[in-house]
Amino acid sequence: MRLGAEARRRAAPERVNDWAKQYIPLERAATEIRMVFNEIPGLLQTRAVAKAQLSRSPVVLAADIEGMASAREERGNRLFEAGAPQVWVVLGEEALLRQVGSRDVMAAQLKRLREMADLPTVSIRVIPLDCGTYAGLSCPFTLLWIERAKATIAYLETLTGADYGSPLGRIASRLIRRRTMRCQRQTRSLCLIAASPTCTNAGYRRRA
Repeated sequence: MRLGAEARRRAAPERVNDWAKQYIPLERAATEIRMVFNEIPGLLQTRAVAKAQLSRSPVVLAADIEGMASAREERGNRLFEAGAPQVWVVLGEEALLRQVGSRDVMAAQLKRLREMADLPTVSIRVIPLDCGTYAGLSCPFTLLWIERAKATIAYLETLTGADYGSPLGRIASRLIRRRTMRCQRQTRSLCLIAASPTCTNAGYRRRA
C-alpha cells in the first residue's frame, strides 16, 4: 500500500513480526483505531506483559523478545501524547482475568489500562463473561481509519501471518462491527481499581 510505504519512509524501523511491519506505520497514520480482542492487544500492553506473552510464542526468537516488548509499550505511550488517535477497544472479560506474568506484572498492566481508559481519546469497554458468546471475540480484529486517505483498513492477525483487508477480512469486519454496535449496551465501561502488589488478575470492577 502506498500509504504504508510513505509512513515507513518517515518512521524508524519497528521491532515486530515480519507480517506486522506493514501494520505499524498504518497504525501510526491512523486517526481512529477500533479493536475487538479476547486478550489485551499489543497497543495497550506494558513492556512486562508483552515480554511474558512473547516468551511463550513459538514464532518469536528469544533474541527479539526484549526489543519487541519495548516497542509495544512505546506504541501505547503515543496514546498519552498530543495528537493521539481516537481509540475504541472492546475486550472480552477473560482478557482481564487471565494472568500474564506474575501478579505484580498483571497489577501494573491493569493500572496502565485504567490510565488509558481515563484518557479523553480512549474508550475501553468490557464484554462480561455472563453475556455469552460474542462473534468478534472468536476473530480478534483491528479497524484503522486513516483520514488523509479517507480509508478504513481491516487488519486480522494470526499466529503466523496477517490479513490486510482482503475480501474475507472486509466482510468479517463489517459483520463484526455491526454486531459490536448492536451489542454495545451489553458492554460495560472499564473501571480498574488501584493496583497493588497484592492485586490479583481479577482486581478490577465494572461500571455500568
